Amino acid sequence: MGKQMINCMIRCIRLLLCGVLAGTLLLTAVFAVPVNEEHRTEAMEIFDAEGSHPILPILNFGSGYEMQYYLPGLMDNYTDALMVSTATDTNFGNVLSRAMRMYSDRLEKDYPYYWHGYVVLLRPLLWLFDYSELRIVNFLGQLALLGALAFALRRKECNRGLTAVLFSSYALLFPMAMAMGLQYTWIYYIAGGGSLFLICRGNRMDQNLNYVPFFLLLGMCTSFFDLLTFPLLTWGLPLLWWLVTSAEEEYSTQAVKKYLGRVVVTGIPWIAGYGLMWFGKWCVSTLILRENVIRSAVDEIFLRTGVDEGVDLYERFNACYSNWKHYEYKVYAVILLGWLLLWMVLYCLQGYRRSPRYPAYLLIGASSVVWYFVLANHTLVHHFFTYRIYGVSILAFLCIVWESVLRKRPKFRWDAMVPKRTALYLAQFLGIGVVAVVLAKTAREDLLASNGHCEYRYETVEENTSMEVLFYPTFSRINSMTFTMNSESTTGVYEIELRKDGVVVDAYSVPITELEGISYYVLDTKWNLKAGQEYVLRITPRGNNAPTRAELTNPGEMPLMELKSASVGETAVEGQPLMVFSYGAPPLSGYTKIFMLLTWFAVLLSLWTALSQELLYRREKKKSVPVEEQNEST
Repeated sequence: MGKQMINCMIRCIRLLLCGVLAGTLLLTAVFAVPVNEEHRTEAMEIFDAEGSHPILPILNFGSGYEMQYYLPGLMDNYTDALMVSTATDTNFGNVLSRAMRMYSDRLEKDYPYYWHGYVVLLRPLLWLFDYSELRIVNFLGQLALLGALAFALRRKECNRGLTAVLFSSYALLFPMAMAMGLQYTWIYYIAGGGSLFLICRGNRMDQNLNYVPFFLLLGMCTSFFDLLTFPLLTWGLPLLWWLVTSAEEEYSTQAVKKYLGRVVVTGIPWIAGYGLMWFGKWCVSTLILRENVIRSAVDEIFLRTGVDEGVDLYERFNACYSNWKHYEYKVYAVILLGWLLLWMVLYCLQGYRRSPRYPAYLLIGASSVVWYFVLANHTLVHHFFTYRIYGVSILAFLCIVWESVLRKRPKFRWDAMVPKRTALYLAQFLGIGVVAVVLAKTAREDLLASNGHCEYRYETVEENTSMEVLFYPTFSRINSMTFTMNSESTTGVYEIELRKDGVVVDAYSVPITELEGISYYVLDTKWNLKAGQEYVLRITPRGNNAPTRAELTNPGEMPLMELKSASVGETAVEGQPLMVFSYGAPPLSGYTKIFMLLTWFAVLLSLWTALSQELLYRREKKKSVPVEEQNEST
């Protein structure tokens, strides 16, 4: 085994070095392909007409505000335009340097710390097809891969219901958006191709530890093609399909450890392939461009993980919640609810099958939450596409449902139901439901309270004079407060204080020049206050060499419930200061609360299914010990 492991490591090192070399050579060679200027121009016209982030199924003219919508069909034409402009770069010069720099004239910016491997395919394709045709080709390619997966699953002995699992998991990725957008395409093909290979050849992957270099290769391909969208799918989906189509096995502690070990032993090479392939690009770019690309990439990592911005625990949980909200879409809810009801009905009618793979499914499903938690900055900002990372958790849930009640053809008759067993299962569902209600009540989402969308007037605030307003927070958690001030001063600060009963609760100092050219400032407060109680917000300019002006609403226009009387110095003023408060508040929508309850119910039922079989196994094993000891003595 030791020699086999050493040989496997040598194969992985060779594969990684060959991958970095092949990636560099392919990117360099592809710039020899000519550019079809007509197709490039047509693509840019499409992006300009549709907007940066249009919404499917209807492509609207995006203005940027639609980024706030929690709809699953939000496109990312901004990144697609980056891809097309990078792939059709026509600059002259050293092709190796161009391949490493990856300049986009659309954004007038280069991204040397990404591989941009999509250029290898996109540049020749854009020479042959225009962008509209390329969308059709992409759609047909995805359908072909889906059909191949369905055909491969039908050939498996344990095929009953697996195609339904496949189509459900595919539908929940919103395939229309993946067909229409290049940004979402590459991960689908890598994850789907890896899944197809393991469904067809998974029984040979244990030989010589072949699954280790295979998952290393999946991680490398992900790093090469993807621009950090939902990369976890290229590990989670192939692994789940490999496990669920593997041979049936009796439940035992040893078998459970075997499948849990398989999760770990595939995850490590995937992470290594993803990270080291990416690091290889930084090293090659640094050597060729003679720039410290490694430093730029490390800074980007600190930004995306939230280390630079001090992302706290609440914001990391909020990243999980913000991405989950995209599944409130009614079509999605119907699909997931249908599976949950099917599971509960068959659970009561026939019980459930014991399987050593349940803990492995749970561990794989939890990886999505870990990803959101670690990369909180990136997944909060780009939740409109990173929500698909939950696709791993959803497929893991569907695998548990299929494994427990559908792996074998259900055999039951309505008149053969066991009332005692059915009553026991219903009691379990009731207990799980109670816990789900408690957990659902812990949900918090961002709610904005603003009076900034109206006509306003100016009120001069002299140096060392305070503008005060009485503040009654609607909810306890306040993530940020936006205030508006205007000044041409080149010196001085705004001192912001939050007071309660004359005592300073929190204080900030913002340089006046931070608001130069704008009139608003977002202050990360992260306050935990007492809702409904009176506080005083005070803003005082100090050390300024030019007048400062506050922006106030006209009397009676868009009043905020949170703000009461305001004053400048000793003089009361009419209207309210323009402000925006971002709350971390319980969901206001009843639909959201119900969907959150169903989500927790499904998660808890999955946990109970895995836990109860282990408890039952241990009880049976304990009962069998005296018999074995008696046989030995005899």
